[in-house]
Amino acid sequence: MSHEHLHHLMETARGLLHQYGYAGLFALIFAENFGFPVPGETVFIAAILAAAHGEMRIVPVVVCAWLASVLGGVVGFAIGRFGGHRVLQKYGGYIWINSERLAKVEAFSKKYGAAFVILARFFEGVRQIYAILAGCMAASWRSFLLHNVLGATLWVGFWTALVLWFGRNLRHIWDVFKEHEVYVFLGIALIAALSALLLHLEARRRARRNPDPNMT
Repeated sequence: MSHEHLHHLMETARGLLHQYGYAGLFALIFAENFGFPVPGETVFIAAILAAAHGEMRIVPVVVCAWLASVLGGVVGFAIGRFGGHRVLQKYGGYIWINSERLAKVEAFSKKYGAAFVILARFFEGVRQIYAILAGCMAASWRSFLLHNVLGATLWVGFWTALVLWFGRNLRHIWDVFKEHEVYVFLGIALIAALSALLLHLEARRRARRNPDPNMT
């Protein structure tokens, strides 16, 4: 994503917040979590920045985002549960989900189960279909609700903490980054490797619990 495109998105988000306030924030995040290709995450980040500058209040911003994320996920799960896989096949093109990409996301969700629901909000394209896909795959309501709440909490907490801290310490962060650039990238690589290892171990654990009948 280019700097110009990012700037345009943030300006659009600020305009939406100025016009619709907390209701607009809630509506966009809610809609994004059950399939609509709207900039819910971008508007949330813009709302946190607005709160940091005293233009909005941080508690209502966080509460709106969390409720919208949880409730949007529930609606998406219900759509998938009662509408089935054909919903994504028929309407996936509207959110840039073709049959090949859908197959990849579906395979990933089958492989990692609960981790998929928890982490899906952090990935563009997946954020819009994770709940519908979970419903299509007949996950239990209890399991989905638990991991949906956990995922929403992590997503809201991550962006709130990151944007507030980053915004208040931008100049200091940049100085530290330039001084320790090599170590920063090594740290990122280490985190990525550990994440891949954890996902691999989770996949092996699930494979042992649910062995493939074709292998017997």
